[in-house]
Amino acid sequence: MTGLVALALGIGLASGARSAPPAGNERRAVDADAPEGCLRPARPERSEFWRDVACTDVVDAQPRSRSALARQLVRRLRLLLLSVRDEGPPPDRTLLLGLALRAHELDPGNPIAAFELGRLLADGEGTPADWEMALDVLARAARLAPTALDADVAFERAIALTRLHRFAEAASEYERALAALVDPDAGAAHVVRANLAEVTMLSGDLERAVQHFERARDGAARVGDARGVALALWGLAVAVDRLGEHEDALRHAADAIDQVDGGMAVLRSPGVFFEPPHELHWYEALGYEARALRAASAAERDRARARALASWQAFLEEGGGSGPWADIARTRRRALEETR
Repeated sequence: MTGLVALALGIGLASGARSAPPAGNERRAVDADAPEGCLRPARPERSEFWRDVACTDVVDAQPRSRSALARQLVRRLRLLLLSVRDEGPPPDRTLLLGLALRAHELDPGNPIAAFELGRLLADGEGTPADWEMALDVLARAARLAPTALDADVAFERAIALTRLHRFAEAASEYERALAALVDPDAGAAHVVRANLAEVTMLSGDLERAVQHFERARDGAARVGDARGVALALWGLAVAVDRLGEHEDALRHAADAIDQVDGGMAVLRSPGVFFEPPHELHWYEALGYEARALRAASAAERDRARARALASWQAFLEEGGGSGPWADIARTRRRALEETR
């Protein structure tokens, strides 16, 4: 699959990008210099704001002040998330999750606090337990705001389900996200549809995945999102290759390379992930083969073919060798070996 896009969409109330939560039991930490029970980030913020919101006693706080503090925490969290979107330095993930946990703890009835907590728990650096918890927390957010958060919650639940390799369920959530949009062919809808195409392919329905990739490509083109066009084309290349149409796959890969500066670098760009991780090698193998066809010299062609061969080998060795498309990958590898 072409990397699934994990950045928050801002379809409804969500905004910004996500950073990874800490794993295991490291979500809460106690600052040795702070009052007992206070949260602290790994890089402590010594601001008055942090002391106020992190060290407020939840039990003793009045309901109104607890709700106000929760709203303040959510605003702070979203400012930090926006710093990622605007390419600033990434905020400390312990701080992000601490803010979200504290806000949810202060006001369990705040749907945005629940949504932001679930969104952070669904991050790729979490654990399966985190992703399962994300599903529950996001479902709670949807119950608290059943209309306003439908698209965002469905999208984030699909991300968590994808990380858990529950691809058919993830596809259903992406379908729900599309159904909740005012116009399922406008705005950021192409991101949802491209992710839907990915999990549809991973579920084994290649023909339907091709249809979704084509709609995602066309939708991204309509809104002028060259990166979105490139990612949809990469997915389309892999899907048609797995259908046995290798020449068409290389044509789509070449088109994807032409869409954005850096060519294949978009496959490893922020917000793009692969499940299982070895899937990345299939994309890159097609890209190197496409480059070999365009090579200006024999030496350049041989270098591109060597990298394609290494990518096919990596795909097979890192998990793809026991998967449903292993025979096709071996055929592609063998064809390159015979040209050396």
